[in-house]
Amino acid sequence: MIHLLSIEKQTYFKANIISRPWNWGAIKGGKACFEKHKDEIIGGLRTGFNEKFLKSEREQWYRFMENPLSTELCEFIGAVIGDGCITASAGKRTRPLYCVNITGDAKLDKNYLTNTLPAIIERLFNITPCIYFRKKKRAMTLNFHSKMLFKMFTNRFNFVSGNKTFSVTIPDEILLAGSEFIFATTRGIFDTDGCVFFDLRKKYKKPYPRITLNIVSQPLFIQLKDFLSKYFSLYTQHNVKRNSYYVEVYGHKQFEKWMRLIGFSNQRHLSRIRGNYELRPGVEPGTSSLPMTRSEPN
Repeated sequence: MIHLLSIEKQTYFKANIISRPWNWGAIKGGKACFEKHKDEIIGGLRTGFNEKFLKSEREQWYRFMENPLSTELCEFIGAVIGDGCITASAGKRTRPLYCVNITGDAKLDKNYLTNTLPAIIERLFNITPCIYFRKKKRAMTLNFHSKMLFKMFTNRFNFVSGNKTFSVTIPDEILLAGSEFIFATTRGIFDTDGCVFFDLRKKYKKPYPRITLNIVSQPLFIQLKDFLSKYFSLYTQHNVKRNSYYVEVYGHKQFEKWMRLIGFSNQRHLSRIRGNYELRPGVEPGTSSLPMTRSEPN
């Protein structure tokens, strides 16, 4: 509005404008309230209120930072490794905004991002996500706005805030916990960033299955290659032009072994499997039959 005034008046008002912080009224009111009820407030802080606050902080810290590892948590971590991002940015009011998000196809990944992953996080941490749809890009994003969840990824599991594309790895805590936890993490990675397809050429008696993953993180590629090669026949390749790494599990026996040990949680993959492939009796198309066990703390 100042630009509607004359130059003379603009100069006058600019010299007399006082800038205040966004929360100056709350600060002023808080100070006035404290001076008026000083004894009551200090007494309250020394008793119940302070104790409840500290107890809540301790419970949250344990839930995120010290709670024993579970296969559900590993699956969620795998999903973040596959197609997630961890960020901390300055908000409109200069407060940091902490966010862990996962992006997928608004149609193909809708069930996975609106039902499967939110259910896991609500059970583990009692956090309800925000879901955003990007119509023009046909994409959707699952956002978890939680400072403690952010700290869990960065402090406990040593994820890097920001762009992790070329450096992300499976955390050491998971690698040292045992194969079932690595299987669950792998499931999360392939649910979000992997692909299942069937070769329908006539030379095959029935659809020939392939499970593939194309990534650009060399450390993650080495981890997956070393671990999966203990259980599966793998085809791996480094595309020098694109600087990407390719991992493939192929063949009927290998495919059914994958479904027994790892499986999928994303209906995007499960629907394709049900529509193209008949699994042997006893092999379910859903997630691995491994129990949702928890590791004991050291």
